[in-house]
Amino acid sequence: MERERYPGERRGLRLFLEGLEDVVAEELGQDSLLYRRIRAALGRGDLVALRDARQMFNHQAAELKRKLSLSRAVPSVEAVTGWHPEPAAPTPRGATIIRLPQRRPELDRGPA
Repeated sequence: MERERYPGERRGLRLFLEGLEDVVAEELGQDSLLYRRIRAALGRGDLVALRDARQMFNHQAAELKRKLSLSRAVPSVEAVTGWHPEPAAPTPRGATIIRLPQRRPELDRGPA
């Protein structure tokens, strides 16, 4: 049995393919090979099948991938899981901020 390359790989692939399934069916039809590969991968659920389906998606033309990915039907991870990254902590008052000197064009050397 295949092991996950990183924690949550199986879940991430499943979420990606589940969101892509309806879009591919709508855009390419249920007879398309990509749609059938996605359905089979989701049905089996093993990492090899999920990776193969993702790889098939990745091998599509750039314009088609963009069209499918930007569809409103592909949910973001935040929308599915409810997880949102924490905002960056504000800089505390009195913290030292390093300011870089401004570039001085008169000191730039031209071509040697």
